Amino acid sequence: MDRAADGSGAAGADGSAGTSGGGGTGGAAAGTAGGGSGGAGGATAGSGGTAGSGGATAGAGGATAGAGGAAGTTGTGGARGGAGGAGGATAGSGGTAGSRGGSGGGGSGGTTASSLRLEYQNGSATATTFAVRLTNVGPAMPLISTIKVRYYFRDDTTNRDATPMVAAAQWQIASPSSMINLRNTGGCAIVAGFANRPQFSYVDFGCNLGSPMNVQDTITFSITIDPATQLAANDYSYASTGAAFMPNDRLLQILNGVVVAGTPP
Repeated sequence: MDRAADGSGAAGADGSAGTSGGGGTGGAAAGTAGGGSGGAGGATAGSGGTAGSGGATAGAGGATAGAGGAAGTTGTGGARGGAGGAGGATAGSGGTAGSRGGSGGGGSGGTTASSLRLEYQNGSATATTFAVRLTNVGPAMPLISTIKVRYYFRDDTTNRDATPMVAAAQWQIASPSSMINLRNTGGCAIVAGFANRPQFSYVDFGCNLGSPMNVQDTITFSITIDPATQLAANDYSYASTGAAFMPNDRLLQILNGVVVAGTPP
């Protein structure tokens, strides 16, 4: 499940003031102004438009073209205005300072709901036995006891008697490097839930240690669900990974009882 919060874009910076155009010489020199290019010809150079605003809105073009010329083109945002109209005895007037830009578009400054990256490993399509590795990519450091993972399976016997087990649970601490067996420290638990539709049965598993999972730490679970009777290939959460750890968004991450990542059936 995507839990990215929408961020707001930052306000644009103040636009630069337009500069006064230079005086025409014999009708040949172009006065520069803080807007778009003025039209050619005419007795008076086009007056400078406003400088481009620093934010999302581009600067407006020159307000008035030189007599007989076309209107100035639109200036680029936050940039200096274009040239005034060519010819004419009077230089184009300087543009006014650009106004502060408006707010930007939708930003990406939000944070994801989960700081954990989940990877799944399965080397068998016949037996329901698999591994899940969680890596804390930060910046949050949730307590291990608040972290649960849900795997959806099909209850092949339809008797609601599947017996899941946490075969192993290892906490690899990144710094200083050390390994903790979570089954021996605080204990681990796995609970099966059976739906009216057998293909939507599931197991929730996690460990009870009330210590924070630091950034770059990993926890690896090895799970079995009656391998002799439960077929893996027809499970919703199953994926063939060739014994390698790979992402699998058909498992759910649950933090403090709330689903924060993954896609349910």
